[in-house]
This record gives sequence, C-alpha cells and structure tokens, in this order.
Amino acid sequence: MNCKHSWRRPALLAAVLLCGASLGVHRTQAAPSANLDQTRNGKFDAPENPVGIDVNGNAGFQNSHYLEGHAIPYRCVMSDLPANTQVTIRLGFDIKHSGRNAIDYLTGFQLLDPHNQFGHPPEEVNPTEGTSLFEEPPTPDSELTIATPNATLPANSFANLPTQTLRDASKRKMSLWGGTLNAIKYVDDSNSWNTKLAQSISQIQIDVTFTTGSGGVAILSWAGHIASRADWGFDANGIPNSAGGISGSPYHMALISWSLNNIGQQDRSLKADAVIIPPTCDVTGDSKCVGQAATLKVTPHTQVGGFGEP
Repeated sequence: MNCKHSWRRPALLAAVLLCGASLGVHRTQAAPSANLDQTRNGKFDAPENPVGIDVNGNAGFQNSHYLEGHAIPYRCVMSDLPANTQVTIRLGFDIKHSGRNAIDYLTGFQLLDPHNQFGHPPEEVNPTEGTSLFEEPPTPDSELTIATPNATLPANSFANLPTQTLRDASKRKMSLWGGTLNAIKYVDDSNSWNTKLAQSISQIQIDVTFTTGSGGVAILSWAGHIASRADWGFDANGIPNSAGGISGSPYHMALISWSLNNIGQQDRSLKADAVIIPPTCDVTGDSKCVGQAATLKVTPHTQVGGFGEP
C-alpha cells in the first residue's frame, strides 16, 4: 500500500512548498505609505543652501528663518504605491491660531522672496533631497495650478504674489515626481472659509488628486503662505491680524488622509519666533517746497519681532 500511494507524496510536497512560497511573497509586500516633511532652512545667519524638505520635527528660530509673506516648503513622500492608480490625498492647514491669521493659503514650494533682509540670497529648495528620485535642479514630472482661495482677501494675496528669484512661473503650482497631477480643489467653499476666518482656531482642507506612475514612489510638494499684516492689517487696538510675533507654534500643516488606506494624521509646525515681524514707525517733519532741504524724524514704535526674542 505504501508503494501504491507513494507517488502522491512528491506532488503534495511540491504543492505545499509552492503555496508557502506564494504566501511568503504576499506577506512581504508593503502597504502604501506616506510621510509629511517640512523645511528647516537654517538660522538666519547660518542658512542651509540648497535646502531639502526632510524634517519631521518642529521648526523654529534656531534652525529656520522666514518673513511674513514667505511660504514654508512641504513635501509628502509616498512609497509602495500601486502602479497607474488614481489617488486623492487630503491636506489641512491652520488658517487661524490664537485668533490670528497663520497659513492663509497654499503656493508652490519655492516662495522665499524678498530675502535681502537676511543678507543672503533665498535658499534653493529641493523636494527630492534624500529620496530615490533625487535630482538637481529639481524638475517635476507634473505641475498643476493650485485652486484660488475661496475667500476675498487670501484670493487677492494669492493673485498678487511677488516675483520670485527662483521658479517664478511655479509659485502658484503644486509639483509632483513619479506621477501626474489631475486636480487640486479646496474642500471648504466660500461660506465655510469665511466662517472659519471668524474663528479663533480653524483649519482649511484641500484635496489633491493624481495618477501614480510605475515606480512605486512619488513626491508631492507645495508650501504654506505665512499670513502677512501687509495683507490682513491691524485690529482696532493696533494689534496685527497676522500670527507673527505671538508665542508658540501657530503655523501648522497636516496630512489628513488619502484614498489608499488609513495612514493616520500627521502634523508639522513652525514656531512664530522664526518669522520676522516688520517694524512700524512714524515719519514727521515740516512741509517744504520742491527743491528745499527737509529734515524728517523717524520714530519706531514697534520692535522687529521673531528671531527668538521680539
């Protein structure tokens, strides 16, 4: 009887081995993942140039320097993506923090002009730094214009962004490596946006849809515009409506979700002490006719804030 059924044993063994190998391959396949990073462009007197977008931790005076009106660079590095698949990723940013305007809209990843206040040129931002898609200079596979903010004041600011030394044509565009951008749309409509602008703490969300390539890795990059008192003005007590100069970390960017799986919310923040506050002053003097010498008196009545201590 043993001889009669011995032929089954090799076949059964082969089937078991084949099944085990198949299960083993299945178990080692990684699930799609996404990681949100931000930039630390160096202390104002020790800039990092060029600079990557490769930090998970908080940024502040000791490792970063910005002006109100600059934009904080971010990236989302995605791995083990399914090929040729449409993906939607949702981002969120705090437009209000402690009753002040914080990040008021999104821009392209390179928005660091003007920069002469720091005595050096703007840092060249490279979203591909430290990844398998690294290239210098960074040349995205796809760019798409970001939707206009759904509220009047941030929309006007977005439309009038200053000329940039670097990548000026891309200052209103998101960039993608490893895929093709399809759509960028704010989740909040104008009513929701205006309601949130009236709140003390609030977040605006935006959906970015793209189609993956065949490489399994993609990098999405953008920046968050630091709200400026030049746009938002001052309240009745002369206090600026922008968040520069307040305590803590008012500037927050979050990765909320995506359409592939549950990635868990991620948040990156910047301290207000890394953002310079422009001083204000009064200029007085006697009226003079054209061609006459005039003496003017300049009286500063606010200090330059940011950079650790205001």
